[in-house]
Amino acid sequence: MAGLGEPRFEDVVAKMPRYLQALEDCASIVKNSRGVFSPKLPTDIGVYVFYEDNCPVYVGRSDRIRARLNQHGRPSSDANSASFAFNIAREAFGKQTGPEIIGTMDRTTLQKLPEFKLLFDRAKERVRNMTVRVVEIEDPIEQTIFEVYAHMKLGTPFNSFENH
Repeated sequence: MAGLGEPRFEDVVAKMPRYLQALEDCASIVKNSRGVFSPKLPTDIGVYVFYEDNCPVYVGRSDRIRARLNQHGRPSSDANSASFAFNIAREAFGKQTGPEIIGTMDRTTLQKLPEFKLLFDRAKERVRNMTVRVVEIEDPIEQTIFEVYAHMKLGTPFNSFENH
């Protein structure tokens, strides 16, 4: 039961289609050779979606979108700060080694393997070259719900809502 002044869950869920439309109406944003987003990011708080070849591939949320987008592709980022690139590299490594092997390794173990590190570095570069769209959502509960909603509606293949 919602407390005084708190929105009802149903009211929050009713906003999701409008947020999705706003996301789809957002211009595709790219990072130019100088590392500047173009066109300029319309907000620094909310939900973002990476696109590759005009297909949505990953949804994330942040209260510092510019910094978060940079973390996803920064060469020095680790598996926790570049989680999207990590998911790409993990899938590629699993195809090379087999799912039964990769299923036994945690993030720390994977990052220590030279063959995984190469895939992870390539994945971060791949992410740097993707376009992104964003939608402003200030409320953290609405961000959380929209992240899952957008993933389910857009079918983003690299999101993982597993605990780690």
